[in-house]
Amino acid sequence: NYNETPTKLHAGYIAQEVEELLPEFVSICPTEGQSNKALEYQSIHTYHTKVIQYLLKEVQSLRSELEILKNRPT
Repeated sequence: NYNETPTKLHAGYIAQEVEELLPEFVSICPTEGQSNKALEYQSIHTYHTKVIQYLLKEVQSLRSELEILKNRPT
C-alpha cells in the first residue's frame, strides 16, 4: 500500500523515462478514467540481458586489442 510508510527499499523504473528510449516496452492502462503507463518488465529484463552480453563481448574485444597494442614493439 502506497499510503503506508515503506519498510523496505524498492527500486523500479519510471515509465515516462523508459518510454523516451524504449517506447515499445511501455503500454497505457486505463484505470478509473485515467490513463496510467505500465512497463513490460519481462521485456526490459530480456533487453538488458542482451545488452549486457553485447557489452561483455565488446569489453573482451577491446582487452584483446589493448594487449596487442601493449605488446607491439615501439
